[in-house]
Amino acid sequence: MVYRVANPIVENSLQSKPYREVVYLGKSLGTMPIVDYYMQQTSSIPARYVLFTPLLSLQHTMINLLDKHAFLAIGTADPHYSQEKLAQLATLQLAVLEDLNHSLENPLNAVLSIQLCQSLITQLKIFLQNN
Repeated sequence: MVYRVANPIVENSLQSKPYREVVYLGKSLGTMPIVDYYMQQTSSIPARYVLFTPLLSLQHTMINLLDKHAFLAIGTADPHYSQEKLAQLATLQLAVLEDLNHSLENPLNAVLSIQLCQSLITQLKIFLQNN
């Protein structure tokens, strides 16, 4: 369902002007069309993928991420976090944020949340500049 809603927007955007590169960025449910569809396609436009708090507890997500290249950020307090599953995703650039939940925050420590999100943005910037 997420793909059916998102894809017309993506298609319209890609047809609106000639892009030299595209970055697909999603969070949580928004990562599903990226992982399940866009990462599986061959595109004439170079693409990069940014996945914030993907649903790693879903088997098809894990299968579709194997041997792919993307930036993945997840907190250790996220219910979808799994150190064992992340170990299987050696081709991804990982940002594992200690004590952050699925919202990428620590509800008991706003300062820590901000500091870790600043670190996340720095890592993402490096990923986007180097790839």
